Amino acid sequence: MDDFAMKKRKSYGTIMVDLADGRVIDLIDSREKEDVVIWLSLFPDIKYVSRDGSLTYAAAIREAHPDANHISDRFHLVKNLTDAITLYIYKAVAGRIVIPITKEQNDERTVN
Repeated sequence: MDDFAMKKRKSYGTIMVDLADGRVIDLIDSREKEDVVIWLSLFPDIKYVSRDGSLTYAAAIREAHPDANHISDRFHLVKNLTDAITLYIYKAVAGRIVIPITKEQNDERTVN
């Protein structure tokens, strides 16, 4: 489950894809919670839903299938991991690394 723009910044829809074979199942011309709940309710056996971080989609899934497992889609999983690693590196590594001049380099500077 993911959203897509029919017209950027104007109207959005929801795409439903079968993760087993990558086939598009349906396109919904809305990403509103109520519309997604209605669509999800048509499929009572859903156990897993791959989605982005949308709180709207999370709420729709919880309402239509309270016992379904939410799985982060691949793009957002990698993006969140990359963001977390980047943040860790910023915190762990100094913004400016100073490399001291060695005695040999200092001797060369005085000779030249």
